[in-house]
Amino acid sequence: MGQRELEDGNEERFQQAMADQLGISLEELDEWSILDEREFTDDGYLVGHFVEFAQDTPVELLTRMGLQHGKPLIKNLLPIRLNDSDYVESKP
Repeated sequence: MGQRELEDGNEERFQQAMADQLGISLEELDEWSILDEREFTDDGYLVGHFVEFAQDTPVELLTRMGLQHGKPLIKNLLPIRLNDSDYVESKP
């Protein structure tokens, strides 16, 4: 298996882990999320993630995730670590 295939597999596992935490399907995450970012401390330690959803996300889907239409459509998630390299952001 090549490096590209490993990266693709990790990205798919990462996306599935986000969907699982949100309580939605991977397809719903792909369709309605507009931004997802990792959050790091100043020292580079991974402390969480957040996902922002489109303003036209269905109300039923927002309700399942504990969000309300008209409020910021951002959901904070627990850190998702697929391997040891996810613990600390690599610094140049």
